[in-house]
Amino acid sequence: MKKKNNNLKPFFSIVIPTYNCADLLDRSLKSVFSQTFQNFEIIVVDNSSRDHTQDILDSYSDSRLKVLIVQNNGIIARSRNQGIQKSIGEWIAFLDSDDVWKAEKLEKIKEAIHQNNNAILFCHDEWHVVHGRKKSRFRYGPSVPKMYERLLFKGNCLSTSAVCLRRDIAKKTEGFSERSDFVTVEDYEFWIRLSKEGDFMFLDEVL
Repeated sequence: MKKKNNNLKPFFSIVIPTYNCADLLDRSLKSVFSQTFQNFEIIVVDNSSRDHTQDILDSYSDSRLKVLIVQNNGIIARSRNQGIQKSIGEWIAFLDSDDVWKAEKLEKIKEAIHQNNNAILFCHDEWHVVHGRKKSRFRYGPSVPKMYERLLFKGNCLSTSAVCLRRDIAKKTEGFSERSDFVTVEDYEFWIRLSKEGDFMFLDEVL
């Protein structure tokens, strides 16, 4: 891949935690580099993978790709938080290394940001894909006036790979909980805390 210099401060920082899934990571990275909106940085947080993840990363020479090597000891929140701390974009978009985005994802989110000045978080729908076939559509939301109560009493209604969050809010709230008893629900707990900081906006579209 040709090296691309980008002197602009990135609008998006894309945080991708990964561990021993090199080929899936490659697929995820390709979906980011194929975006129609290109003002971003990518922060891959590698939990000291033992497969050929480093070979995949070395195959990209784009200066927007940054790599952090960590030992998260099974706490994926630690990887995401490291990415948040290193990010410099105005907004942080999370992407798990076994997920992919549609090419227009960042462009659509940027348009929504400009149309909804009060929102601190955006989330969109997803396809559940098995062996290359769409199985079902995951619908998230909806946006309600009392989002804190909605989350607390009715459960999680967001997906991390579909969430884009204001970086200043992510840092103010100190990111995902790294408590060991919150593993697998650290995202849900974070959304609950974030719901006290501002409005959530849901796009009724698979991206």
